[in-house]
Amino acid sequence: MNKNENNPVPYFLVNPNGLEEVRNFQKDLHSALETLQEKMTELKDAIPLEKKLFTLSEAAKYLAVSESFLRKDCSEGPRKNRTPGPDPVKVGDMIRYAREDLDAWINKYKKQRTYL
Repeated sequence: MNKNENNPVPYFLVNPNGLEEVRNFQKDLHSALETLQEKMTELKDAIPLEKKLFTLSEAAKYLAVSESFLRKDCSEGPRKNRTPGPDPVKVGDMIRYAREDLDAWINKYKKQRTYL
């Protein structure tokens, strides 16, 4: 086996326009990578992160209940003959509601349909 067969001669040395073609390919590749990075940044900014904590107002909208229901449940605790509210999360002086707790509350208290 010839030594040159193991190490083939680079294309740009064989083709007289090869070096220019390699340079053009590098420019095109660099341009495509820049465009891809820009599109990825746009996509990242377009997709909001899933919110994990809700304010009282946001939680009330998420659950389709009144803010006063959540406020009273949080301050007074469960009331007689009333469905208890979801567990709040205290963050410093703020009261928040975790999405997973809201979803668990929905699943726990949703009524199962009964047929006669």
